[in-house]
Amino acid sequence: MAFLFVPLAVTVTTEPTVATMIAILTIVGGLLRMVYALMFESNTAGEKTLEQNVIAALQDFSDKQNSPRELNAQQQIPAVDYALPSIGAWRDTNELQHAGSVTDNTTKLLEKDQ
Repeated sequence: MAFLFVPLAVTVTTEPTVATMIAILTIVGGLLRMVYALMFESNTAGEKTLEQNVIAALQDFSDKQNSPRELNAQQQIPAVDYALPSIGAWRDTNELQHAGSVTDNTTKLLEKDQ
């Protein structure tokens, strides 16, 4: 990167400090990238990196635990129970019939006696 950006910076700007700063940043950045690759990346191609292994382990761990907001399968209510009744099925609920009072039968008996 230094071989590309330093000559480009020299031709674009007249300041030598800009070219010097770009040279230092690209050389130090390249060295840091090589150190990172030696420390954390594998030597064989196609093998998972350290970051990929950590992410896979965390996903396995989170998949094994139930979410605190999630119900177990036996506690869930099927969505069919929440569906609207079909056409004409509202008559089968018996909600339109008056249930009556507990004392209705006694009151009717008293009315018969008089």
